[in-house]
Amino acid sequence: MLRVNGFRELNGSFNANSMEVGECGVCGVVGVHVSLVVSNQRNQTTLEAVQELNHSIQDMRNALQLNVPFRSNYLDAQELKLQIVYSLRIQLEANHQSRWLTPDIYQLLFTTDQFIDQAKAYLAQKCRW
Repeated sequence: MLRVNGFRELNGSFNANSMEVGECGVCGVVGVHVSLVVSNQRNQTTLEAVQELNHSIQDMRNALQLNVPFRSNYLDAQELKLQIVYSLRIQLEANHQSRWLTPDIYQLLFTTDQFIDQAKAYLAQKCRW
């Protein structure tokens, strides 16, 4: 096949509208690569938010393991930690709803809601007597 000034010869005639198969393949590979990079960045942001939520939940769990006199003295700090957990949960859900091709986090959100409800009940029952 002979190429002359961007044209290629097909059976003795020149065709300006035809593209090489390699050119289409390169465009496709570049497009897929860009979409994978964007998807990876979104997933990285979700992962960082999940790790921050994990850290806050662990901090709250450690605060709940204090003895009753200490726990009642730090009730306001524990309620603040619980509010931080709730705000991180809301932030994670909001970021997840606005994106596609992200990992499924609904089980995490459900479990976090259960933790928040049980921690509120525990604080109300054990610390306010």
